[in-house]
Amino acid sequence: MKIIVTGSAGSFGSAFSHGMGDVPGAKTIGVDELSRRGAAANLVWFNKHSVDHVFEQLDVTSASDMDDLLGHHPDADAVVHVSAHSAVTSSVTDTRHDRDTSARGTLNANEAVRPHTPGAALLFSSTNKVVEWSQVHCRRSSPPGRGQTQEGAHDV
Repeated sequence: MKIIVTGSAGSFGSAFSHGMGDVPGAKTIGVDELSRRGAAANLVWFNKHSVDHVFEQLDVTSASDMDDLLGHHPDADAVVHVSAHSAVTSSVTDTRHDRDTSARGTLNANEAVRPHTPGAALLFSSTNKVVEWSQVHCRRSSPPGRGQTQEGAHDV
């Protein structure tokens, strides 16, 4: 099983990737721009404690970087997109970069998955800066051939 993890040097991404190390046959390809304080230290720790993990430095706000990444991994089973800035301080001091990473990064992940890894699951976790949670509409579907698609809206 091959899983691409955006934001792999962040809190969620490094924890997820490290946890996947306990899954037999799982390989993670982690990507991060390493701009957040502590990201480089997370990466150093992670590289010491993880076996089947490959790291590539790239910026999810670059559509071409995301296209290249997923174009090189058409056999990916999933893309776990957890690259987002969540600190209030960064949203105030560098609003454009903060918003681009959260919103544009999500758009680029979604747009790159469709042509390059159409069979992969796209798993997404973010802050409320990307999604207005009171207006969330979910589409849940089983993998092809494993059930019916259910659609619904959730008020949170």
